[in-house]
Amino acid sequence: MSLYSQAVAVSRQRETKQEIIAYFKKEYPGVLSTRGGTKVEDWRSKLASAIQPFVGDKRESVLRQFQGKRATSTSVTPKWRQAYEDLGALLPPIPPENGYHISGEIHVKYSETCEPREVDIDIVGEEAEQFLRSAMQALINVYNGQKIDEEEPSAEPCAPGEWTLTVEANE
Repeated sequence: MSLYSQAVAVSRQRETKQEIIAYFKKEYPGVLSTRGGTKVEDWRSKLASAIQPFVGDKRESVLRQFQGKRATSTSVTPKWRQAYEDLGALLPPIPPENGYHISGEIHVKYSETCEPREVDIDIVGEEAEQFLRSAMQALINVYNGQKIDEEEPSAEPCAPGEWTLTVEANE
């Protein structure tokens, strides 16, 4: 099983309205201007576009679900509950509460050579979410003591088929 598949297997899918809204707020924090000059938070617009195919309503109607008290309300109809679950299955999962423990052997390319390296690493907190975006590179960055999302990493993955890793949820 791939590194990413193992991480997903010990993670939890987003299912609730609150989890979906929290994801979109974090991913799209900006503000957009509409043709009429009104301001719309970017997360509301992106979420409305993403969930609209699952509910089948007009975009304007969908957008209203994320305004004022409706956005903070925990009550949802069965139709919307199913839409949140369906959309959540397409989004990155929620990492385990205490992050991941990864152990085994990876192959890292330094300059022009690939070298095997033993790993026994915990990835927690914000880094656990980042790990799900680019698992292989993130693991190498952590191994090399770099930020997990380093734009110019000092090494890159090689021979991923030879990686022998176990990904578990931290207790």
